[in-house]
Amino acid sequence: MVYDFFPYDGANTFQRVPFTEWEENYLGVGGKTVVRLCKTISNKVLSTVYFDNWFTSLELLHYLRNEFGILSLGTIRKDRLRNCHLSSDKDMKKKGRGTYEVVCDNGKRLAVTKWVDNQCIHIASSFCAQDPVTTIDRYDKKEKRRVSVSCPHVVKVYNAHMGGVDIADMLTALYRIRMKTRRWYLSIFAQLLDIALNNSWLLHRRDCMQNGHENKLSLKKFRIQAALALMTTNTKSQFPRGALDPGPDTITKPFIPRPVDESRLDCFDHFPVYTSQGRCRLCKSGKTMVLCSKCEQRLCFTVKKNCFLLFHKNK
Repeated sequence: MVYDFFPYDGANTFQRVPFTEWEENYLGVGGKTVVRLCKTISNKVLSTVYFDNWFTSLELLHYLRNEFGILSLGTIRKDRLRNCHLSSDKDMKKKGRGTYEVVCDNGKRLAVTKWVDNQCIHIASSFCAQDPVTTIDRYDKKEKRRVSVSCPHVVKVYNAHMGGVDIADMLTALYRIRMKTRRWYLSIFAQLLDIALNNSWLLHRRDCMQNGHENKLSLKKFRIQAALALMTTNTKSQFPRGALDPGPDTITKPFIPRPVDESRLDCFDHFPVYTSQGRCRLCKSGKTMVLCSKCEQRLCFTVKKNCFLLFHKNK
């Protein structure tokens, strides 16, 4: 779920963002990006952030924990290791897949782990290191089968939490709002709508899981429901107020879907009009000639039974 973001604007990206002299001199563009986003976290203490090697530096990890109380972890490039004494890639590959080395700085509470998988990777963290060491399955080309190799704990933590930005981009790309326009800011507006819809869908899924509901909507159906709600909620019906008959076009439709709840319960412009006789949409047993001008649903409206009121009041 996207928590915060800002657009990249070249040299003007950080123009109006106040940074300290130390942040300007030691963090660079990647580090300042992380700091800017972390400043908006509401509960910073013991929050954890993850990033890839473009952002990671030992200075950044120490600064986040020392200044904000934020724990962090990320892959790191070789030229940012600040003379950490680790074996060369060639020597570690000779020892085989699963080999690892760890260098810790207890004073600054940092740990750098080097691990051999298909290639050697470096991971820096301000809250965890190799323990507890577990095993994972990897395919061995020589033996032509899957074998177990050692895996430091920091690698499993990183793999479990990496890729959040990639997943958010994937969800946005599935049903992207496309705007052909020369006004560049409309593209940003469309991106904002996509992000808001994806966040709303993820909240919908979480609420369904917590409340034990099984009728979770797919992302496509959720976006359709949101579009219908935005088009019909607190808007007037397609028939003029006071019309006695909505016309033959509505009557001849074989099936009219139930309106979304946001539109059905908005208490706006729902008026009874007469139409041809049909089955009540709510009770299913009675027949009626009363139609809601906005929802286009036949509903009982008699002295003994008022399905029209119940349909627009009950969830």
